[in-house]
Parts: sequence; C-alpha cells; structure tokens
Amino acid sequence: MARTPTPGTQRTQRTQRAQPPRTYAPPAPPPGVTPDGLLEGHPKDEWLDRFVKFLVRPRGGRAALEALVARDDAAGVVGFDVDCVDVVAHDAELLACTLRHPKVMVPVLDDALAEAQDRLLASASAAGRDDWRPRRAKARLRCVPPLPEHWKANVSSLRASDVGKLVQVCGTVVRAGAVKIIESCRTYQCGAASCGATFAVYADREQGNLLEKPTRCPGANGCGGCSSRRFVEVGRENADYQEVRLQEHVEQLAVGSIPRAVTVVLEHDLADSVQAGDRVSVVGWLERKWKPCYRDVRCDVEVVLVANGVRVGAASTAGAARVTSEDRAAFRALWADATARGRPLAARDAVVDSVCPQIFGRRAVKLAVLLALIGGVGSDDAPPAREPGAPPAPAAAKAPGGDRRRGTPHLLLVGDPLCRKRPFLRFAAKVAPRCVVTTGCGTTSAGLTCSAVKDGGEWTLEAGALVLADRGVCCIDEFSAINPRDRAAIHEAMEQQTLSVAKAGLVCKLSARATVIAVTNPRGKYDRKADLSVNTSLPPPLLSRFDVVLVIEDDPDEAWDRAVSAAVLNTHLAPGLGALETYDPAERGGGGAPRRRRRRRAPPRPDPWPAERLRTYVAHVKATLAPALGDGASALLEAYYAAQRAASRGGGRATIRMLESLVRVAQAHARLMHRDVASTQDAVVAVLLVDKSMMETAVFAAVAEPIADLATTDDSDAYYVFQQAAVLDALGLEPADGDALVRSGGESGGEGSPG
Repeated sequence: MARTPTPGTQRTQRTQRAQPPRTYAPPAPPPGVTPDGLLEGHPKDEWLDRFVKFLVRPRGGRAALEALVARDDAAGVVGFDVDCVDVVAHDAELLACTLRHPKVMVPVLDDALAEAQDRLLASASAAGRDDWRPRRAKARLRCVPPLPEHWKANVSSLRASDVGKLVQVCGTVVRAGAVKIIESCRTYQCGAASCGATFAVYADREQGNLLEKPTRCPGANGCGGCSSRRFVEVGRENADYQEVRLQEHVEQLAVGSIPRAVTVVLEHDLADSVQAGDRVSVVGWLERKWKPCYRDVRCDVEVVLVANGVRVGAASTAGAARVTSEDRAAFRALWADATARGRPLAARDAVVDSVCPQIFGRRAVKLAVLLALIGGVGSDDAPPAREPGAPPAPAAAKAPGGDRRRGTPHLLLVGDPLCRKRPFLRFAAKVAPRCVVTTGCGTTSAGLTCSAVKDGGEWTLEAGALVLADRGVCCIDEFSAINPRDRAAIHEAMEQQTLSVAKAGLVCKLSARATVIAVTNPRGKYDRKADLSVNTSLPPPLLSRFDVVLVIEDDPDEAWDRAVSAAVLNTHLAPGLGALETYDPAERGGGGAPRRRRRRRAPPRPDPWPAERLRTYVAHVKATLAPALGDGASALLEAYYAAQRAASRGGGRATIRMLESLVRVAQAHARLMHRDVASTQDAVVAVLLVDKSMMETAVFAAVAEPIADLATTDDSDAYYVFQQAAVLDALGLEPADGDALVRSGGESGGEGSPG
C-alpha cells in the first residue's frame, strides 16, 4: 500500500533544491566571439600580440614591467596597473574592444602580461640580469575614458544593458564580507591514448563559482572526434574571494532618494583591500549571478560587479569641489588686496556672512560652523600641495611618539526651539565634500557606528553614520535624544577617530575621522545659572569632546528685534524701493499721534558668496595650507589654558582637551585667513570662541565677542584692536617685537604662569 505524504512532507519536498543531471560540454563562446574563435573579426592570438607590443614598448609599460620582474617580495598574485589612456594612445581599437568585451579581453591581457615577462626576461638574461623572476600578475585597468556608457556617475546609473561592458563607478563600501578561498580552476587530461588533451575547467561565477566535472572531451589539440569519458585531474588553482557592498555617495543624491547598492566581487590581490567606510573607485564589468534554484520557486538573478581594479581613497574627493588654477589665483588676489588695504578681517567677514545668508546676525555661530568645516591640521592629513616655485610652507608639529593627533573640531549648538539651528546643519551638509545627516531620535549605537549583519550564512559589518562620514562631516540633529546607553559608543569616534568593534566574532578597528556638528534643545528653558550638562542632559565626558559649544538664546531686545525685522523686510522690498515707512510710538507729533518716520535702507553690504564658491574655498585652504602655531599664538594659548586651570572649580572643562581644541580652532582660523602660520590674531579669535563654551568659568563673557556683531559694529578690523587689548590685559600679556608676546613684567610670554 502506497504511503501518502503528509502536508509537511509535501512542503519539504517542494522546497528541496532541484538536482537535475548535468553533463559537461564546452562552454558557448562569449558574446561577440564567433564559434571559430574570432573576436570582432580578429583571432585572439592577434589581440594577444597587440597587447604584448604595448607592454614591451619603451614608451609604454616597459618600465613598470621591469619593476614587476625585479620585485623580491613573497610569491602570490600581484596587480599590474594598466592605464587606459596609454592604451588608447598606442592602439585605439585595442582599448575599444576591451571596453566592449572585458570578460574576454582581460584574460587575454593577463596572458599577454605573462608573455611580455618571458620576452623581457629573455633579453635580461642575455644582458646578465639573472636576478629577475617572472611574477604571477593580473592586469588592473584604471582611468577608464569618460564615456557615458562606461563612466557611471553612481550605482543607480547601472542598467541591464551594461551587463558585459567595462564600467567605472564610485561609491562607499558599507559592508565587507569575509575573505574566502575558492577553487577557481581545475585542469584535466584526457585518458584516451590517442588524444591526451589537457584542458581547464573554470569556476562559473554565474552559478555561484560552480566547478563541474567534465563528462566528455572538449576535443583539444585538434582531436574533435574524441569520445573518451576518462579524465585525470592534473592540477587545480585556488583564489582569494570576497564580496563587498558598494553604496552610492549619499551627498550626491536628491532629496527623498534612497541610496542604491551593488555587490562587488573582489578576487586575488583585490580581496581584503577595502573595509567598511572606504570610498573607492571600482573598474570592472557587470555579470549575472543566479541564486540557487528550488523546485516550484521562480529563479532569481542578481547583477554583480566583478572588479578588475579598485582604488581606495580615489573617491574621497569625489564630492569635493574642483579647485582650478584660476580659483587659486583669485583667492590669493583677494587676500593680498585685503592685506594691502589693512582690512583682512573685513574680507573674512564677507566669507563668514556667506554662511546661511538668510539668517541675520549670529556671526559667532556662523564663524564656528565655518571653522568646523575647515578644521585644523591632523596627523592623518595629506601634506599640503605647493604651487610650482612657491617656498615650502612651515610644517605643523607632529604628535610625539607617532601618535595620531585629531585635526577635526567638533561643534555643538544648544538653543531653545525656533532659534533656527537646523539651517546651519543643512548649510554644512551643502558645503562639506562628504556629509551624513542623521537625527538622534531613534538612533542606536549600531546606526551611529556599525552593525553586524548575517548575510549568506556569515556575519559581516555594515557601516554606520560616523564610519560613512569618514574624512567628512556628520550632522546630528536632536543630539540629546540619543539613548544614554548609545552615546557611549561615539566617545572613541569623537576623540581617537576610530571605532573598535567586537561583534559576532568580528574584531577590527574602523576609521571614523569625521567632524561632528550637532544641535540639541535644552531641558525646558535654558537656565544660565545651571551647568551646561544640566541644561543639555549630556554628561561632561561627552561635552568635553566638543571643541566649541555655543548657546543660541532668543531673549527680547528692542534694538536687536528692530535690526532683525529690518533685515528680513528689506529682502522683500520691491526693486528700486529704498525706504520703509514705520510708526515709532516713542515719537509723537501734534495731537499725540505717532509720528511717521522714514527709515532708510542699511548701507549695502558685499553680496554673499554662493555655496559652490564657498565649497571651493574650503577645499582650497584644506589642500594647500597646514599652518603651525607662531610664537605669539603659542604663548597666548598657554596663558589662557593656565588661567582656566586656575579658575576652574574641580577641573571643570579646563582639561588638556581644551588646550588641543584651542590649537585646532586657531589653525582653522589661520586657514580661513589664508595664512601659513597661526598668528596672535588667530589665537585671540580662538580664545574668545572657546571661552564662550566655558559658560560659568568664561573669562571674557562680558568683555568681548569672538567676532563683531552687526548690531554693534561692522568694522571687525577696528573691533579687533579692542579684542586684543581685552584678552592680553586679562591674561597679563603685552605685545612685543613682531608677533611675540611678553608678560606685563617683561618676561617671556611662554614661561611662568599668567599674572
């Protein structure tokens, strides 16, 4: 009696993987290759010979080829860079065929690389160079021509029509899988005595790197009629294999767009060359990857990018503005003219007023945002670029012992609701070359740092906001809304610029060299008598990691309210209208009626810089200037730090972190002023700006502001005379020759303690 399967058994049988009988047959020719082996009308041997001629020619890749065979490192697959620009200059048809059929032409290029080494070694042996050895190398293409069908702006530009073509795309690695070892090739020999053909069977990427055992001789060596089914395995090759997830840059997306991602396959020397958070440029071709087939289930296919070349950091400046020689000349002329007229701070104010120009005043906040975007000089920064013939700039001092020194300042804005704090976040995201915007509401430590994700039976790390913002800006709204247990996860990222991860058996360290610009609301109404940590519900260890903390208050003030209302209404006046008619209750005419007073427009101010120009200027000063502290700046910062240590109750925020913050802010202001050395003027502004963050221990809170506000005066150069006098008098310093400072008693400004 037949047994009737239960419903559960039927469901199990339906989900079992189908195992149809398989028979090996020679693979069909790739697209573009005819059955007789011709590719675009030329045999592969001809393409091979043309590649060899390119590699061995003196003005081609011969120098790189000689460096390859002269390497004495350990054995293994090494990459050999091939510039597409050089190939097209040598043979345009050769590159065109490679762009259209990379899956066929890249292996031909690898074979040509091996043959070119043999030719080079033969000539080197005749010349007595017996120390050169052939290397197992893979050609790595780079600098793909900027053609629309091959140069993709982002991952969303990849289409089904691009399958099989060579493309170049930039993005951010958000997930990096484990490095595996796969069997990439197996070599067999026909067992027939009359044949003895040797042939290779390669892993099929489209079928999940499947290697099928042959059941029929493919007829190599001209033995097309061989019917032998006996084969002897004579060799096999293994390869490193890794899959990573590449996501398009967030800052290049329109509002409301969801970032797309594509799986990238890394093999041989490319495996383990990237980590989560890296910005990379990938050259490769698209292939289909079929997922496992199940009975009664529709088969699914995924498009993957098989990488041929990966450049880590090549996309780090993808979002940065391109600075031309004309831009550099214009910026140098701007500051040379301002210095010649004796009004350098007026030129600075024009740049500062370009930050959120729709907001009147708030110059201290605008200055702080701009300095946070520019940043100081860190140990990981690239050396500044020099103009041809320009003298070398003074190098900033290195951290002792080779330790990493943070150069990115952090900024926290605290203010009551409706104080317009978020526009500063949006503007920072617009100007920064790389920015990730998030909110503290519902954000977890995994979302800020990284998370462990199980994909395909294995655990991988997926980058969070701080890792994705590496070498950029991370804007966090509602910072105090982050769960207190999750805030501790960002302590290391804000100070050491790294993230130590130990999740799901994965132990590693990720880079998080990002500037944090955060905004938060106080607990209820801001209480000036209470401590900052009480007002914000943020612990002191976290607050000490912010270089500048500014409180934005909206207290009623008649003069300020009139200035703000006039600035707002003047932007809505009709063209040609030069006055506003208002009624002033304090001035009464006959009969006690308010007298009508005509209020003229304010004097015209320089037009604010467009966001794109400001973006270009920030990129320019960060790439070309690495200011070190001058003698006067060093003495002033030392005196202020000593004064804060003496005035702080129980230490407060006057820690060594505060001194490092002063250095970063002074260097950022020197960059803003287009200087190679941070002067006393930069130190004065840094001291006044950081002093506003000290709250109850502030020295200059009622004396001077870090920048002249529009409600008081618009002449910052004249106001700086008052600023410098107030700061030096409070710290017991006085100017000496040049930019040096001395104690009021005549001692050096760098010795002793302040008076």
